[in-house]
Amino acid sequence: MNYNNSNQQKLTHSMAKYKLIPALTILFTSGFFTLSSANSPEATTTAQAQLDIRETRREIRKVMRAASKTAAQAERGGEIFKTTCASCHSDMALKTFSPSVDNITHAIHDQSIDDHTAFRTQQTPDIIITNIHDIATYLSVSTHPAQRGELVFKTNCILCHGVNGNGMGRASVFFDPPPADLTHSDKNDEYKRLIITLGGEAMGRSSVMPVWGQELSSNQIDDVVAFLRSIVVVPTTQ
Repeated sequence: MNYNNSNQQKLTHSMAKYKLIPALTILFTSGFFTLSSANSPEATTTAQAQLDIRETRREIRKVMRAASKTAAQAERGGEIFKTTCASCHSDMALKTFSPSVDNITHAIHDQSIDDHTAFRTQQTPDIIITNIHDIATYLSVSTHPAQRGELVFKTNCILCHGVNGNGMGRASVFFDPPPADLTHSDKNDEYKRLIITLGGEAMGRSSVMPVWGQELSSNQIDDVVAFLRSIVVVPTTQ
């Protein structure tokens, strides 16, 4: 059974939601998805051997949940910071401040800083602790594009490219050619930005690579490129 591009995209989307088809072995051949019965001993043995060396679904879900949680913390922390802290703390201060939970906790509870009195007295201790963690997360990622990009990557890309970006994701067994090992990429930043934005087919690569420009903002894509730059273990061609 051959799948057209529309069905390929649907299958890719369903895989990203972990709706993998357990009764079938999915093979990618000559630009089309071909489904073959899992009753084939050779196909089953080969697929299982490849799956065994890749991350488990549990590992992938754990990483994705952690990334989503961090992103949510950063979003909440950003709202708290903008409404509570931004009137005094400038963007320049963020670049020189070490946004650890301990540092923020110390600053808020420093009795010599009168401006922090309202924050200390108008909230219960447990809320203060939660808010401090959220603010620390926001400050940490707000000044580090690669950290922001890591969150985007780990919530969208690891099923194929792997938790570490080495192309050994859980779904990589389904594709030929397999997803790229991004830790050994020889592509420059502009190429990566384009293939993320336009998708693999537009760049003469696999049509399985989604058109992320339809899902992610240009800033998010720039952040992902910054993260990808940080994980390369060999020099890239510029």
